[in-house]
Amino acid sequence: MAVLALSRIGLSLEAFWRAFEAERNYCCTCFWSWLSDRNGVSFYSYDTICTLLQLSLDEYIASRNSLIKKDLIAFDGILFQVLSLPQKQPDQQEREVR
Repeated sequence: MAVLALSRIGLSLEAFWRAFEAERNYCCTCFWSWLSDRNGVSFYSYDTICTLLQLSLDEYIASRNSLIKKDLIAFDGILFQVLSLPQKQPDQQEREVR
């Protein structure tokens, strides 16, 4: 389904991955958004995610922790849930707290 959506806008899957290669967080966010149920819950294990996104375990953990810190995903040790976007950008929220 995602490949079909990308082809409709003239972007190949290979070009999509190249565009996001430097930003693993975006890849993980897209992965969990596209492959979650209607409640934003994803049941994929870390080994499946690492294999599909071609991430090392360290890259996966760093990306996951960064997205959790930014309140973009929740993780209970088994399941992921994509959260609603915050009202302000995460960087702006941190500046206001300081």
